Amino acid sequence: LARVKTERRDLRSRERFLDELERVGDASTKRVRERVDTRADLSASERQWYEIHTLKELAGILAEIREVRDGRDRRALEMVFSAIVVKFSQQRAETAERPTDKRIRKGLPTEFFMRKGNELADRWALLADALPEHSHAPRLVLSDARVLPHTLAGEFRCDLILTSPPYGGTYDYLHHHARRHAWLGIQSKALREGEIGARRHLSPDEPLRGEQPRARWDRELSAALVALRELMRPEATMVLLIGDAEIGRERVPADQQLERLAGPAELEVVAVASQSRPDWRGGLPRREHLVALRARV
Repeated sequence: LARVKTERRDLRSRERFLDELERVGDASTKRVRERVDTRADLSASERQWYEIHTLKELAGILAEIREVRDGRDRRALEMVFSAIVVKFSQQRAETAERPTDKRIRKGLPTEFFMRKGNELADRWALLADALPEHSHAPRLVLSDARVLPHTLAGEFRCDLILTSPPYGGTYDYLHHHARRHAWLGIQSKALREGEIGARRHLSPDEPLRGEQPRARWDRELSAALVALRELMRPEATMVLLIGDAEIGRERVPADQQLERLAGPAELEVVAVASQSRPDWRGGLPRREHLVALRARV
């Protein structure tokens, strides 16, 4: 997703993508109109998340995407497809993995897919206009934040680290992306085992080897801070956007937690800006914080 969104696409490349998008959309519309029997390569449990006609339409879109010869365009179209599979499932929302009753007419997934594809092309155009003529393409590396120095093997140090860690105990991103994993054949083992701040791991009802949930959240966040500190130049700044954790029924203020964990990671908090956010689960408002840290000298 990061690679697709940061691609520098010239006019010719964008037009080629839009041609492929239109071909996929036209072919999908034809499949729907002619009631082509397209099979979805999903497990029985995954298929239950979709109405039959929606399942077939999504399977048809993906089948047409897989016929695209250009690798960049095929990858971009797969990412557009991934943006619609939760919306057209019976899952309530991205952040709520529970079923709801959605009425989805035939042809709507294809229309929405086309709309999202055109939006992507528009954003590429805006990015191309904003970039200077000679600019560096971003380097993208997939790694667990806690082992990133090992992944990069001492290649460089950072002037700025800008990131938004998970809000402890708030979401299970593994479950949020389950629909996408199934369609795109993504192996979820690493996310299942290594997700930081996952709600399923920080429930007081499921302690890990006797470790209390709050202690686990401190350990996970501390490990990330220590690793990121190793990547910083002496004058570098680390900026974190993070919200208060929800450990069972206990609210853990994230700014206070970072103040406590910064010292052992050889960091110090130099600035904090906080704002109240509603708790959509009905609890008291929680706070979201922008926290700046620097290396402790």
